[in-house]
Amino acid sequence: MNNGIVNKRIEAAKILAMNSIENVICPECHQIFLKVQDVAINLIIERHLSCDICGAYNALRINLSKK
Repeated sequence: MNNGIVNKRIEAAKILAMNSIENVICPECHQIFLKVQDVAINLIIERHLSCDICGAYNALRINLSKK
């Protein structure tokens, strides 16, 4: 994976970490907005980011106890 795509994936994750309803285009295929699914686990949210077209996937954890 090249650095440009990695940087775009990181930027998408940063945006969606702050606002899960933001419309962020898939950094891989640029054809559709990423789908966001939150899974709550105690004081942590696992935020799953995925593209229904190309299958790109990323996940991040948000620790609610630090907010």
